Amino acid sequence: MDMTETELHVTLRNLTLRKKSGELDTPERFNYQDEMWRNVIDYEILWKCIKHCSLEIRRDTMELLVVSKKSTQRFTAVEYQMIETFLSYNLGEKIELAPLIKKAIKRTRDSLVVLRREVLRTVKGQNSENSSKCRPNQHEDIENMACHNATRIDIECFIQDCESFLCSLRKICVDNLYPTANYERRRTCLQILCHMQDILDEEILCLEWDTVQAKSLFNCLLLDTYESNKEMVYKILQLVPPRFLELDNKDTVDEIIRTAVGLGNSIRPIDSATAAYMFKICTASPVIVEIVNRHNEYLNPDCASNTDAHLLLVKFLISRLEKPLEIARDNIVRAANKHSLYGYLYCLRSLITDSDLHRKFPTDERWREPIAQLINICLDLNNAVGQIVNNSSPEGHLPMDLNPFNVQPSLFDQELSEHEKVTTPQMVLLCAWRTVKEVSLIFGYVTFKLPIDGMNGVVGLLTENQVVQVGEHFVTLLSETKHRGAFEQAHVGFGLLCRRLWHLPIECALKQLPKIWLLDLLLAVTGLSPRDSKLCATRRSAGVPFMVQALLTSEEESLTAVIRHGGSFTFHSTMRILLGLTNLKDDYNIEAEMSSLIYDDTVFTQFKDQSSPLSHTEKRTSNTNRGKKCYKLAEIKSHVINILRALFRHCQLGDCVKPYIADGVITAIKSYNGKTWAERNAATLLFSAMVVRIFGVQRTKDHLNLSVHNRMTGKVFFEKYPTLLEFMYNELEKFVEPGDTLIRPGVQSVLLLLSRLYPGCHDSADSNWKVAAFINMVSKCAKSQVYETRELAARALVPLLTQTTALAVFSKLLEKISMESQNYSNINMIHGYILQVLQISKSAEFSSFIVSSAQFKIFIKKSVWILEKLECRERGAGVSFPLATAYLETLLQIYQANDQWFSECVEDEDGDLFFRIKLHLIHSNILSNGPGREIYEITAAKFYTLWCPVHHDCPDSYRLSYSEIPKNNWTSLLNHNNMDVQIISWIKSTELVKSAVHTSFSESQLQDVICEANRAVEQLITDPNLEKAVFDFLFIILSNTSNDTLFKAKPSAFSNLLKKVMVYLSKRLDNQDYYVTNSFLKLLGAIYGEVSKQFQDILTIDDKKAIHKLFLKNSWMDSCDNDCRLAVSQTMYNLYEPVVKDNDNFVMCWWTMLLNLLVDDDKVVRYHAAAVLCKVNNEREIICDTGMRHKFFESFSNVVAKLRPDIAIVLLFSWGVATWREDGYQMDDTDVFNKCRNYDTFEQLEISTLCLISLKEVGNHHSLNTTLPLTTIRWLKKLYDCKFTFATLSEFVKIQYKYIPTLGNKLGDYLDPTYSDKLQQVLAFKKFTDFVTQETNDGILL
Repeated sequence: MDMTETELHVTLRNLTLRKKSGELDTPERFNYQDEMWRNVIDYEILWKCIKHCSLEIRRDTMELLVVSKKSTQRFTAVEYQMIETFLSYNLGEKIELAPLIKKAIKRTRDSLVVLRREVLRTVKGQNSENSSKCRPNQHEDIENMACHNATRIDIECFIQDCESFLCSLRKICVDNLYPTANYERRRTCLQILCHMQDILDEEILCLEWDTVQAKSLFNCLLLDTYESNKEMVYKILQLVPPRFLELDNKDTVDEIIRTAVGLGNSIRPIDSATAAYMFKICTASPVIVEIVNRHNEYLNPDCASNTDAHLLLVKFLISRLEKPLEIARDNIVRAANKHSLYGYLYCLRSLITDSDLHRKFPTDERWREPIAQLINICLDLNNAVGQIVNNSSPEGHLPMDLNPFNVQPSLFDQELSEHEKVTTPQMVLLCAWRTVKEVSLIFGYVTFKLPIDGMNGVVGLLTENQVVQVGEHFVTLLSETKHRGAFEQAHVGFGLLCRRLWHLPIECALKQLPKIWLLDLLLAVTGLSPRDSKLCATRRSAGVPFMVQALLTSEEESLTAVIRHGGSFTFHSTMRILLGLTNLKDDYNIEAEMSSLIYDDTVFTQFKDQSSPLSHTEKRTSNTNRGKKCYKLAEIKSHVINILRALFRHCQLGDCVKPYIADGVITAIKSYNGKTWAERNAATLLFSAMVVRIFGVQRTKDHLNLSVHNRMTGKVFFEKYPTLLEFMYNELEKFVEPGDTLIRPGVQSVLLLLSRLYPGCHDSADSNWKVAAFINMVSKCAKSQVYETRELAARALVPLLTQTTALAVFSKLLEKISMESQNYSNINMIHGYILQVLQISKSAEFSSFIVSSAQFKIFIKKSVWILEKLECRERGAGVSFPLATAYLETLLQIYQANDQWFSECVEDEDGDLFFRIKLHLIHSNILSNGPGREIYEITAAKFYTLWCPVHHDCPDSYRLSYSEIPKNNWTSLLNHNNMDVQIISWIKSTELVKSAVHTSFSESQLQDVICEANRAVEQLITDPNLEKAVFDFLFIILSNTSNDTLFKAKPSAFSNLLKKVMVYLSKRLDNQDYYVTNSFLKLLGAIYGEVSKQFQDILTIDDKKAIHKLFLKNSWMDSCDNDCRLAVSQTMYNLYEPVVKDNDNFVMCWWTMLLNLLVDDDKVVRYHAAAVLCKVNNEREIICDTGMRHKFFESFSNVVAKLRPDIAIVLLFSWGVATWREDGYQMDDTDVFNKCRNYDTFEQLEISTLCLISLKEVGNHHSLNTTLPLTTIRWLKKLYDCKFTFATLSEFVKIQYKYIPTLGNKLGDYLDPTYSDKLQQVLAFKKFTDFVTQETNDGILL
């Protein structure tokens, strides 16, 4: 019996739990497993689960197979077969397979150990019995021996199964590392291979590598664009014998070195990573010394005596950097044009890290000179690129922008080659900031890992002077650099250096350097030292916060002491100084105050006499006017706030900053009133950091409806931060006091904080955090002149309410609004109160209480003036469209919450509300003009269309008053002047037709809407959103067979509407400038089949071809968006044409379209395409993506190839080679990033293999050298843009061969950035040419 997906999931999970407990691994369960696995579930079900369409089902099946209570539980041969089959179908899927396969490998290893132990025990037992001299019962001995032999044979069979599985597992993984394999396939295969390498050793199983496998891994290392995958490949290749990579061959190693040098000099970042791994691979070569010494042009003769490959290559690369460095010193633009400065630095860093220098050669003097050379080169390179990354606008900056003499005129001379002329700002910037990145990471590594000379009596590779030099470099870099990528990486390196310095012995002078650098930075920020002129006042202070962050987080021991004892260490002192600087006032004694903050009772007191900054600043003060001082103070505060933000955000300082959180919040809120934009902007960023630090990272995308994990009870909040209670209350009190007309931006922050608080279950109105007082204050914020403040107050009010207080507050608000009736001077306050009512009605508490009907009726009666005043043309007469919009939104929300109660209140008391809204919509000319009118009309349309289907009877008392208003439906809104109102009306019509609510949507109303649709398609709709809404309505009407009853009275109405829609769509199709949308495709696909049957005169053959061409174009990932492909996959079955005469073009387009959708990146698109394929095959079961691709080619062979093999061979060739899919693999020399597309599902070589298998089947019954039909020739010519004449497939292959790129089958080909794209074309084309030429006896050489 077939089980549903849910039943399968439950069954598999239950079986997995039973297997984990050991219940299914008892010896009895292994008996009689011929038909049922463990005698609990059919094998057929498990085989189906392996190919199931659900990822969860497939993963659960795999988990069921591999988990076990005992780690030595052996697998059966069938289970191994299932695992291998599972891998063949799921390696390219987004399933975390590696952990499951790791369990299988561990179980197999442990089983092998136990089985081999049992074999030894059996052999020993037999030997002891054979050597025994006393045999009283010879017959019994013979039986025992036979039993031992049988047991031994069984065990050896199990051992063979285990070894075969491991060998097969490695082969499967290596074979799946082919070019064009998607990321998931490569990552999973490499993870499995790494697990095998870590778990299995030679004592358990010696799996021999071969040349083919080693080269497959090496090619993956070169072609893979993900560095994590490259690292895994390198880890695997380290244990592969060098001979399999031909590393003992001098020519091969020389070619690798030359290619690596070329890639290292490439401007593309991915090439640098590839070059680094190639150099590291070469370190395993026994002939590396001789090969490197061949390049004596760049290397000193003394390298011949060096035997360490890493050191040899480091010296070689340093020598390669000398020439680019000379050019960079002279002209950075020319250097970026000719050389990749960061490429060689990346390779050097990789080699030094891989050499494990600090462990293997900590005192090797041979490394001292190269390390010193490297440091000097790095410093020079950083100086060369500094003019780029230190510029105020490094993006797009060229040195000649500021000084034309910076660039030599010869760079633009006519005699230079075209390549040398092209130097883009992107190339220069990339070269500059990546050079800074590599320099910083190199400095960080060497200063953190390498021993310092003289420390602890050790002869080190670094000198104290070099450490100081590197430190000063970092300080300057972080102070002056403006490019984020540069100073972020500098922060990493600087952090490593500081961590090393903080942990030096106390007596070492270098230990004081971090404190000195921190003091120097604080003096620069405050302007007490001359360095401040270089600090970046924009870009969130650039690298300054990162510098402070690195200095403080690296002092791990002190931080631990701060947490435990709260001592006055560097962190505490810095926080007090920074918070003190934010409180500085604008007076003449500011320098003395800053000096006192920095030196009095801080960690920097010992440096006070050494620096004496006051003498310097006092001299400046007399010449500094007050305006400049104000500006300087604002800049100081901006820097300080940015630094505080970085410290509060850092996860490592989470416990340390807790005592300062309240001060940080107060600082942020007060700084909202800063005099400069920079200070206010920094305050907003600091406040955001404080919210995250207090309430945690937001767990939902909806910032209005926060998770309970991002909120806190008021009691807990104010117990943690008691100083905020009085501060927040005072801020609100100042804001709401009478007569205060100032706009206080800081109050918005207070309201945001309150919106995240809520009363605890034991909080009362008189609790310690003044809940009732806060409710009152927040509600009074409704008077604000700022719309956003009123909205925030409404949102902040709701969390403060409980079920007991919500009703009282809600009733009080209704009463206040009623009392303010027609008080035009308090429009803002009324709007604020209505917003609060709206927010309460949206809350969960609203459903827990019932408002008095009498009070609500009074509210409606007293507030309807809000709508009446919209008809007034006088200024200042209470006309407010935003107020009316909020009013209608509130009524709409209350109606949706309790429609029956609301209807009774409104209809019994005052039906004028609904009909006034209707009047405003139908006779919009009676409305006055004002801001927000369009939004009001939209809200009114929503209210009207929601109310109208249910309340379509007009009370008699109002028919006379509004006799001029048409009948109670919204068809008139379909022609409203406001386009958004029309869209809402169409959307509402579509929703009602979908829901098939006949009582709420009468037949006459529906007929009116259909008539409007008829009129709409008679003329072109200009607004694309309106057209989409009309298309969606027509799609529901024309595609749903259940709506046939709509056209019973007039059967011709359906045909007329269908005809009009098709004519409209055809006009759009003929317009080349028309932007095709998913709604257009969905409607066109839905009616195509019916129109082609009924109206053959409308759709000509050319029209059908155009439609198929359009759908084919919108079926491929690179030519359209996801929504269009989804629309095509949902409706393409209607375009299906049988394989008959004159349908060749349609058949080729349709099957190509289906294959495109089956390899789409979007799983929903693939699912719909799989459903179409199952419909063609008259099947119901959809399986996994790989299985569906196999089914596609089986179906294609059965449906097309058997009837029209001439079409089949053309399609299979075009799909297998598929050069027509590429837009072209040309890349400009200035493109610094590879223009490649990494598909999630589509793998060209996999499709090529499947096409070739099907082509061979067709070739068994049909000659490939026969003349092709004219339609297929035209189709191929158009698809490949071929202008040559051909008659057979082999002739076409010859023509296409001219356009296939030529590769030299050498490592030098990898220098071409488009090599990966060319390689897949060559490999795919070669498969087909080998077969086609074999069949036609006409050879083609690639």
